[in-house]
Amino acid sequence: GEIEKGLDAYAQQGHLIEAATRDEIIDRIVADWSEARKLAIETSVLEGNDGRLRGDELLVLAHTNADVKRLNEALRSVMTGEGQLGESRSFRAERGAREFAAGDRIIFLENARFLEPRAPRLGPQYVKNGMLGTVVSTGDKRGEVLLSVRLDNGRDVVLSEDSYRNVDHGYAATIHKSQGATVERTFVLATGMMDQHLTYVSMTRHRDRADLYAAKEDFEARPEWGRKPRVDHAAGVTGELVETGQAKFRPNDQDADDSPYADVKTEDGSVHRLWGVSLPKALEESGISEGDTVTLRRDGVERVKVQVPIVDEQTGQKRFEEREVDRNVWTAKRIETAEARLERVERESHRPDVFKQLVERLSRSGAKTTTLDFESEASYQAHADDFARRRGIDTLSQAAAGMEEEVSRRWAWIAEKREQVAELWERASMA
Repeated sequence: GEIEKGLDAYAQQGHLIEAATRDEIIDRIVADWSEARKLAIETSVLEGNDGRLRGDELLVLAHTNADVKRLNEALRSVMTGEGQLGESRSFRAERGAREFAAGDRIIFLENARFLEPRAPRLGPQYVKNGMLGTVVSTGDKRGEVLLSVRLDNGRDVVLSEDSYRNVDHGYAATIHKSQGATVERTFVLATGMMDQHLTYVSMTRHRDRADLYAAKEDFEARPEWGRKPRVDHAAGVTGELVETGQAKFRPNDQDADDSPYADVKTEDGSVHRLWGVSLPKALEESGISEGDTVTLRRDGVERVKVQVPIVDEQTGQKRFEEREVDRNVWTAKRIETAEARLERVERESHRPDVFKQLVERLSRSGAKTTTLDFESEASYQAHADDFARRRGIDTLSQAAAGMEEEVSRRWAWIAEKREQVAELWERASMA
């Protein structure tokens, strides 16, 4: 769809960056932001502006407040380390005390009209939710805390703890708060909780360039309730045909004949061995060779007569009896030849490993998602736990966690038994 085309274009330009962990990808964002800021300062010098920045050059975007807070702290630390900020003053904001200094980026988090008694010349002031600016000074003539801010639209605002407190650092902002903002370059932290709408908003806040960052661990498939992912032979197993041959279904059964098998490597990297007398014919009729991408489907059963070894309980002698059994019937469909797949892999070599998962998650419609879609998301779980703690229901939260752990153990046990039953059933079908 359109999301895939868009992400592919970003990947081709090197604007889709991945790392193994959330920590690593955040470090990469901070490093890239720092380098981009230095380039912006150099451009300002060349344009005769003495290295001064307007403020609307760079913005980092993330989905959750927790990620935004972490990014703001890291980016402000860079500013402090490079000596880009003046003396800090503590400001009692709605979300808690924040240190502000001349040069800090600031964001307004609530629509409001207000008067600041210590700046009567400005008269009634107004700000909008999501407005961004740069702190010019942090104190009045008497040395008391008073923030003077130059908004990115060029207007000046002055505020104190008594007139307006719903502010925060503005190096990074949530995607939701950024609606309406436009900057030269954005750095977007993608996580599994994002949907199509948030993706569109985050990737349309820039005039010149946007970079999308993703951690592999945020997009890993997590087996539900600790169960191993199972393949449905009736629905079909799709993947690369890596090997075919004949072997004993039960290696220790010396009386059993060799049976045909096909090994299929699915997208998650696991190899599934499928057994069936009809497999070679199905593969041959479809013109399938090893290395091709195929779908093998169990298309019912057929009744056949086979010789089954029987050991006489009294004499211990072995004899063979003819019995009717159900045998799996397989159909095969070639999805892609090995050569075509190699060509496609070459064409898509610019895509990062996490590309497919990104497309799947970021293409979701927010209207169709529920909390169940995020049950394995670390950021969602942390948010839910924090919600519980802040409302004085820690005990309930802990009890729920214990119940979940017990249910997970029971599901794992049931899954193990199901695997054993499935294996026994498949053995019976191969007899």
